[in-house]
Amino acid sequence: MNEDARDIKRHREPWNVVARVRVRNYVIRESQSAAVLDWQKTLGQMLLVLFLVTLGFALLLQVPSLLDTDQQAFLWVNAHYWPPLADVAGAITFLGSLEMGAIWVVALYLLKRRDLASYVAIAVIIELIYVILAKDIVNRPRPYETYPLIPHFYETVGQSFPSAHAAGAFAVGTVLSVKVRRYAIPLIGIAALVAASRVYIGVHYPLDVIAGSLGGVVIGWYCAKLDVTKFRAYFRHLAASLKTHVSES
Repeated sequence: MNEDARDIKRHREPWNVVARVRVRNYVIRESQSAAVLDWQKTLGQMLLVLFLVTLGFALLLQVPSLLDTDQQAFLWVNAHYWPPLADVAGAITFLGSLEMGAIWVVALYLLKRRDLASYVAIAVIIELIYVILAKDIVNRPRPYETYPLIPHFYETVGQSFPSAHAAGAFAVGTVLSVKVRRYAIPLIGIAALVAASRVYIGVHYPLDVIAGSLGGVVIGWYCAKLDVTKFRAYFRHLAASLKTHVSES
C-alpha cells in the first residue's frame, strides 16, 4: 500500500467510527422505542381488563338478589366458625399479604432468579395500586361492620371489596405459574386457600375474594407477558416524559 493510500485510509477511519456509533445509537433508540410501545400496549390492555372486571362486579353488587345471596353465603360460612380452624386460616391468609409478596421478591433475588423477582415485584406493585383504587371506588363495608356480632379473626383497615390478599396471592401465583409451569398447581392451590381463608376468618364476602382473585389472575397474566429486560427503557422514557411535562408547566 503506497503512502497516498495510507493517508486516505487514516482520514476515513474517524468517519467510519462515527458512522458505526451513529448506527449503534439508532439501533438502541429503535429498540428502546419498541420496548416502550410493548410495555404501553400490555399495561394498557391490563388496565382496560381490570377496569371492566371492577365495573362488572360493582354493577353486580347493585343487584339486590345477588347481594343478598352473597351475604347469606358469608353468614352460612361464618356460622361454622371454629376458633382452632380460624387460627389455621389466619396463618394461611398471611401467604397473600404484601409482606409475603416482599418475601417472594427477596427470596428469588437471593436465589439468583432476578428475572422472576422482577416479575413478582411488578405484579405486587400493580396489584397494590389496583386494590387501593378499587376499594375507594366501590367502598363496600367489611362484614363485621355490617354484622357487628359475628365472630371474626381480627379487624383490619380499608374497605371489603376487593380482597387484597386474594388479589396478591393470585397475582404472584399466576405470574410464577406462567414462568415456572411445573409449580402451577401448588401455587394456584395456595392462592385459592388464601382466598377461602379470607371469608372464613370473617373479613370478606365471597364476591370480594372472587373479584380479588380474578383481578390477581389478570395482573399476573399480563405481567408475565412483559419483557422485564426492557423495563429500564420504559421507565427512562416515562421519567423523561414526566420531566418534560413538569418543565413545561
